[in-house]
Amino acid sequence: MDATKIIEAMGGRRRVMQITGLTKGRISQWVSGNHIPDPWMVAFRAMNPDALRQLDESMQESQQP
Repeated sequence: MDATKIIEAMGGRRRVMQITGLTKGRISQWVSGNHIPDPWMVAFRAMNPDALRQLDESMQESQQP
C-alpha cells in the first residue's frame, strides 16, 4: 500500500507526527521508502479503520483490469 496515501488518510504528516511521537525525518523515511512498519499499520487501522478500509478498497479497484 502507498505510504503517502496512508499518511494522508491518517490526517497528514503533521498529524502522524503527533499521533506517533516520531520525527519529521522518520515519517519522510516512510514516504521515501514507501513502507510503514507493521506495528504502526496495526495501530493506524485501529485508530482510523474506516479511512484505511476505504483506501484498501480504492487500491483494489484500481488494480482490477
